[in-house]
Amino acid sequence: MALLLDLFDKDVLDGEGMPYMHMRKAPEEFFERITALLPMHINFMDNAELVRTLEVLVSKGLGSERLFLHYIYMRIERNILSFTADEFCRCIRALADKGFTEDR
Repeated sequence: MALLLDLFDKDVLDGEGMPYMHMRKAPEEFFERITALLPMHINFMDNAELVRTLEVLVSKGLGSERLFLHYIYMRIERNILSFTADEFCRCIRALADKGFTEDR
């Protein structure tokens, strides 16, 4: 799912890693529909896909509080011991950007 979101709304980077062009190939309604389908796919994602999806949703400002609390955050909490160090750090950064401060 994250790859699909990246394909339709992506920053193209130059040789130094700085964005120089932004591609948007779909309207905002497309992203809202894709986000509405996410809950039924969360359980089938591996850790890398889950973390990337979380990063894309946070960076694009998509997803409801329910999606994060009841699906993504719960899946992260249940499988936290199977994350690699890189996935764990990326996940913590994305959750911090989203505004999560502590476990309820």
